Amino acid sequence: MTRRVLFACILLSLLWMVQPITVRAQNSRYFRETGHNVQDAFLDYFDAHGGVDNFGYPLTEQLHDARGVLVQYFQRALMEYQPNNAAPYKVSLAPLGVLLGYQEPPINSVDMPRTTDRLRRYFRETGHTLSFMFLSYFNLHGGAAILGYPISELKIENGRITQYFQRARMEWHPENSMRYQVQLGLLGATYADVMGLSAALRARVAPLDPTPAPTPRAPDLIYRAPVLTCSAAVRNRVMDVRGTQSVNVRVLDTASGRGIENIDVLLTVRFATLAQPLSGRTDSNGAATLSFDIGTQPSGIIVVVSVDFTQRGVRACAVVKTYFLTWNTGASSQ
Repeated sequence: MTRRVLFACILLSLLWMVQPITVRAQNSRYFRETGHNVQDAFLDYFDAHGGVDNFGYPLTEQLHDARGVLVQYFQRALMEYQPNNAAPYKVSLAPLGVLLGYQEPPINSVDMPRTTDRLRRYFRETGHTLSFMFLSYFNLHGGAAILGYPISELKIENGRITQYFQRARMEWHPENSMRYQVQLGLLGATYADVMGLSAALRARVAPLDPTPAPTPRAPDLIYRAPVLTCSAAVRNRVMDVRGTQSVNVRVLDTASGRGIENIDVLLTVRFATLAQPLSGRTDSNGAATLSFDIGTQPSGIIVVVSVDFTQRGVRACAVVKTYFLTWNTGASSQ
């Protein structure tokens, strides 16, 4: 081989070595709704932690922010990749609720619910509470690991009940079917606007993987009886020795958070002046309220209320007990 031919071969080899190498994603999915791909660690996290319900659709491709951190914007969240973290914490969610300035001071101690209150929970980490459907959604959609802790109480914004968390905003949509009555707000889109994310980064792109996504498998049609969560709480923890007391009860499907209607509720109050137990039935939201006159009771006694739940004559869940204290305040409680 002549020197000229040898030199040409070496030159071609060097030229080949400096050509850009396209590294394809190990796994990716294209979302036609917004025209972006989600891939690798972000896709794994997306699938493992609630998908579109928790994060919405992607607004951008993966990109490096001003800190040099690999991130991706979604309608409801901002994912960040931290390669130095131990698994499974390499992907985390930015605290958008805090970054956007929605954090409020902790509530006063007198407003804290009792630890036995099953419909309302206090979070010492941030000094705020969660209640009813928002609490159910929190428990069923990843809790603090995904949403963060609450950083506000319930509020009304544009005529809608909302509440802010470190990483999310919950919204109450009573006009929707039960599954979608609680939704997460579009904090990711809001943060993208605040950060001035360019139109070029939001522009639709081509799929990384031209292979179409497989057709979703038909849902399992075998009926499975839901596991129910039953709760009850008196409206007034401390009552005057005379007056009317009410008990709020709730029955939820533990898996979906959906209220279960037509559950028979039998309420027994343990003092002699009540002539007979009270009965009721849950409504389409899985809720019922039973009220009774306590008559005239001694001051300083604890009244125990037992609530039994049955469905078509079969016990739906364990008996729930709540209680209240009678106290001579000098005025009847209404």
